[in-house]
Amino acid sequence: MSAAQETMSFPQTSPSRSSLEWFDLVFFAILSQVTLFNLWRHGKQGILGWFMLANFCILKVVGGAMTKSAQNSSQISTYTTGAIITSATLSPLYFAMLGVWHEVAMTYKQNRPFLFGWSLQIIVHLVIASAIALVIVGAAQYNNPTNPTSSAHALEIAGVILFAMAWILFTFMVAALWRTKDLTAMEHRLLYAITICTPLLGLRTLYSILGACINNPSWNFTNGGTIAEKVVLQVLPEVLILIILNIGGVFPSSSETAFGTSSHRRGQGRLKRGSQARNIEMGL
Repeated sequence: MSAAQETMSFPQTSPSRSSLEWFDLVFFAILSQVTLFNLWRHGKQGILGWFMLANFCILKVVGGAMTKSAQNSSQISTYTTGAIITSATLSPLYFAMLGVWHEVAMTYKQNRPFLFGWSLQIIVHLVIASAIALVIVGAAQYNNPTNPTSSAHALEIAGVILFAMAWILFTFMVAALWRTKDLTAMEHRLLYAITICTPLLGLRTLYSILGACINNPSWNFTNGGTIAEKVVLQVLPEVLILIILNIGGVFPSSSETAFGTSSHRRGQGRLKRGSQARNIEMGL
């Protein structure tokens, strides 16, 4: 494609949309530092959630930087790549929420190895991975003249349906955690955080579902509807999720972690059972 063709087909950006893109870029660049701090503070027990949350921030920054750079140089291919990267951030957001859930549920899962152990998490991860693969392939095919638009649209719809299924499963997993009372103060904070973030994640998922089902040139992965729709259904949920999770994770001290306290409780439980067994043997 020639430079002239790229300039002709380059999407027009209004001042308000450009300001929103700059806000996204600056906000996620700043909050990524807090997320990286939480990744360091929570250690290996929190790596699943905080690494993916940091990855989410980095993808938002990289995608936003590419689109802003492309707007200055009128490179449609760079703009499209940046838009695809930005639109693909729903999956790391899901993975981050699952990782924080795992950090909270360390003790809860001990007596529920299948339903709340790695088996269910692997299933949800596979659903999310399949969903984002379908969405990315569908988005890429919109700019491929050799593939019909209907095929790309079908792939996008299939992907967002899988995201909806993943959200339902995750909601069930979060609700189940409220059945246990053996949680530390930090675990309770994180549980409150992911509980508040779950409907926000559903709102963000709804945004992707509407974008796939409307099938309108005014609402696709490069523009995402009107400014109001984009702010309410995408920007606000993502911003609030990032703020709430970081607030929930930034307070615990280095010695107060879900894994550490859970391990301590399990150790205390084993000592208590051993002491009870010795008392029985001694006739006490």
